[in-house]
Amino acid sequence: MKFLWKIVVPVLGACSLLLGQAATAQDDGAVVPVEWFSCNFRDGKDLEDLDKVNARFNKWADKNDSGYSAWLMFPNLHSGVEFDLGWLGSWPSGADFGKGMDAFMQSPELMDAFNEVVDCSIGHGMASSAVINAPDGPPDNGVVIFSSCTHKEGKSFDDSFGAHKAMSEAMQGMGSKGASWLFYPGLGSNVDFDYWQVIAFKNYSDLGLTTEMYTNGGGWKKAAEILGPVVSCGGTSVWDARLVRAGTTR
Repeated sequence: MKFLWKIVVPVLGACSLLLGQAATAQDDGAVVPVEWFSCNFRDGKDLEDLDKVNARFNKWADKNDSGYSAWLMFPNLHSGVEFDLGWLGSWPSGADFGKGMDAFMQSPELMDAFNEVVDCSIGHGMASSAVINAPDGPPDNGVVIFSSCTHKEGKSFDDSFGAHKAMSEAMQGMGSKGASWLFYPGLGSNVDFDYWQVIAFKNYSDLGLTTEMYTNGGGWKKAAEILGPVVSCGGTSVWDARLVRAGTTR
C-alpha cells in the first residue's frame, strides 16, 4: 500500500523528491523515502477486514519488498482531519522504493483487495525522512505528532536541522523519551510550508511526561531560544500508530 497526506500535515511533496534539499540539511546518515495515504473505510468495512488484507500484504512484502515498513495511523488529537485513517510506509533507500513500487504495481490482485476495504483515492504523497533522534530499526506501536514548519527569513534547511537536533538533545537531557524526524516534502505534494517535524512516543505516558517537561519544566524556554530564531512550527496533530510490518534491516 502507498500513502497520501491530507490534513495531518497537508500533503507530502512539491514537484520533485527534494532529496538534494534533505541531504543538505541531514548530516547523520542518508535520508529515506516515506509515503502516506489518507483513507476512508468502504461502507460495511472495518479494521477487521483491513487486518485480513494486511496479513496478505505482509506475506507478499516478505517476498517482494522485504525492507518496507508500514503503520496504520489513526487521528486522535486534531482539528479538521476528514478521513478515517492513514497509512505511513517507508523504505531503506530510494532504490528499494523503486523496486517495491514496481513490484506492487505488478500485483493488481493485492491492490484490488485493499480497494475493496478502503478508499485511498484522496491522494498519495512522498517525503524524504531525515533522522533527528531515533532508535535503530522501525518503531513499534505508539503515538506520533506531526507539525508543519516554515523557515524564518534568511534561514535554511541546514539551520533548521541543526536547531531541531539541538532541541532534541536538550529535551533528552531533561528526560524526554521522544524520537524525532524531519519529513521533507516530495513527489505528489503541494504544501505551503517547508517540512514536517515528526515526534514519536511509545505511549501517552511518555508523551505526557514530555509535555510536562515542556510546559512546566522549562522546555518552552529552550524552544524559544533554539528554534524560535530559525523556524515556526504549528498545525500540530496527534495520531495513534499501529505497526503493520517492520521491514528487514541491513
